[in-house]
Amino acid sequence: MTQIPDFIETNLQGTNLWFRIPTNPIKEIRGERRKIIKDAYKALLSKLNGNNFIKNDFLDENIYIIWKESFQKASNNATRYWQTTYAVLKLPDVLKYAKPFDENYRSFDIYIQ
Repeated sequence: MTQIPDFIETNLQGTNLWFRIPTNPIKEIRGERRKIIKDAYKALLSKLNGNNFIKNDFLDENIYIIWKESFQKASNNATRYWQTTYAVLKLPDVLKYAKPFDENYRSFDIYIQ
């Protein structure tokens, strides 16, 4: 059985900003992971130089990162497990290369009512 280290060290993708994500599953650790997510979002938005979006190549659309909404959702959902906190640090590639499950999807097929 593989032993998981106490911390996973990784950077915010595309930066030299490194984080130590605690791997312990106890609820009390969530605050530490929430701080990592907050710092990562701030750094990511700063790196985008006022352009709060990342271009998705497949959809040929911009995916917007809105501080209040994006950070709030991530900080509520990505603190439970170290793996989801890790995924937040890889957000630039997730947004850039994400594809829908249905390869025939096009954004004009979605109607917001």
